[in-house]
Amino acid sequence: MANLLDEIYNLPEKDRDRVEIVGAIPLNWQAWNAKLLAPRALYESGEVAFNTGLCLASHSVSPVCYKGVMVQSWEDRTSKELNEFDGTPTKPELLDIFREKKSPAFLDLDYVGWEDNPMTFAEGHDLVMHYLTKGYRGWINAYSKYSYQESSLAFEHAHVDINHAYGRLVLKFQNELEKNGKMGDLLIKVHELGLQDYHQ
Repeated sequence: MANLLDEIYNLPEKDRDRVEIVGAIPLNWQAWNAKLLAPRALYESGEVAFNTGLCLASHSVSPVCYKGVMVQSWEDRTSKELNEFDGTPTKPELLDIFREKKSPAFLDLDYVGWEDNPMTFAEGHDLVMHYLTKGYRGWINAYSKYSYQESSLAFEHAHVDINHAYGRLVLKFQNELEKNGKMGDLLIKVHELGLQDYHQ
């Protein structure tokens, strides 16, 4: 596996700026991984289908499904719990989703966008942005290259790791040429927002 260079930044404090970081990820990349939890405010307003998540996977026999997993709002989980994102299986509240039009308690993406399955990368971009704007948080990975047959490609080329639990943005790339070629708009946004180097 390639030895990549990286730049690590603190995520901005403002939610709007955090959304803009994701908005600057290039639309010609190839795959998304993400796990995002709904915010407490949506629970309190009755807008969430409890323990019910929307799951999309590019290479699954069920590329789009709703799954029942016992979860909480992201504010009610520790940083470790937010990263591990595990939970006890349970029955999904499908009537809440389809009849009551409630939002899922979580979003789970598994290499979405690869070969446009089950949606294009650009559509996945819109989906992630939609839930971030509604206050969902967790972690997000975006990959400039991906292949199911050669999955290591995702980690050998430019990619982005956003972790809300640790307040961290990681940019990874092979060299300066790939950095500037694959991450142009994202780098501009990082500098516009004045992001600082990450310190634990």
